[in-house]
Amino acid sequence: MIERGLNAHLSVAQKVAGAVGLRLTLEPRTAADYVPEPYGDDVIANRVYELARLGAKRITHDSLALFRAGIERAREKHGDYPYFREWLRMCDEGPDAVVAVLTDPSEHGRYMRSVASLRPFVTKDERDAFFRRNFAAAVLQ
Repeated sequence: MIERGLNAHLSVAQKVAGAVGLRLTLEPRTAADYVPEPYGDDVIANRVYELARLGAKRITHDSLALFRAGIERAREKHGDYPYFREWLRMCDEGPDAVVAVLTDPSEHGRYMRSVASLRPFVTKDERDAFFRRNFAAAVLQ
């Protein structure tokens, strides 16, 4: 098993895996315990939580780098807010720190997810399905 702290070596391992037709992913060891509907009747917040948990299972060296770049762009565009700095610090700490927040069912986790794009961790089809379901949920509320 490859230790997560060896981020520099993960990129090489992922390239080797890709060369033989495999995809190396990291299985999070720090995911918070699953909490069904942690935000009560807030359907959209509950679904973002589910989408983030799915994304947390797919963190790779490359997707984490894309995620970090997105946070940096948001910080440049919107300002140097504490939550952006916190995300950047977690990206620097590595995948375990990012997974911990993506799967955190607390209000803090909810807010942190609201200021970050999950795009690097979920497919376009998954995002499209998410937005279709949430548009209906928002209209029906």
